[in-house]
Amino acid sequence: MQDLVLVVNVSSRWPEVQRGEATVQDAVLGDWNLETRKIDPGRVACVYASFRKRVVAAFAVTGPEEVPGYPEPRIRFQARFRLPHLEGQASPHIWQRGEMNPVVAIPLEELPGDLDGAEGEEHVELAGYMLCVHPDGDATVLAPAGRTVSVRSLPEDPGSAAGIRPGGIAKTSVTAGLAALGKQPAVLIVDAAGS
Repeated sequence: MQDLVLVVNVSSRWPEVQRGEATVQDAVLGDWNLETRKIDPGRVACVYASFRKRVVAAFAVTGPEEVPGYPEPRIRFQARFRLPHLEGQASPHIWQRGEMNPVVAIPLEELPGDLDGAEGEEHVELAGYMLCVHPDGDATVLAPAGRTVSVRSLPEDPGSAAGIRPGGIAKTSVTAGLAALGKQPAVLIVDAAGS
């Protein structure tokens, strides 16, 4: 029975992800020593990555694989799918000064949020950006802090609107400066007329 969430402290690895030197999966899914905490890896349903008291990545996982080459047993999980709707929330465990073990298991039932709605999502990660396409056709883009995301959409009928070509800019104009809310990316959407 998968009834645990593994919360992992990625403070030493996350800067590598931000610099593009490691993937999110590399930093989050392994290689963890669960034996010292007496955590049964077969019970882990998902892995949350904690960085600066926030969940920066969350994955539903399949059974673990042993990782050779360490003096003590190490485990690496395989991602089933990413859980972007859980990212950005406060970490369910805050490491205290002197707390050495970077892994903590928490019962799944004690965590806010849920895993529902994530099945069937398609995910693509590139250079620290994550595009999640939901089953209903909508999409979510997760961007590294301080970066800018431009959104362009095709018209429903490329021949119907003068001046709009396939690959052109959407018809609606909205500017949202999310950077004012913290270290979040800014989003700019403009129409073909530039208004």
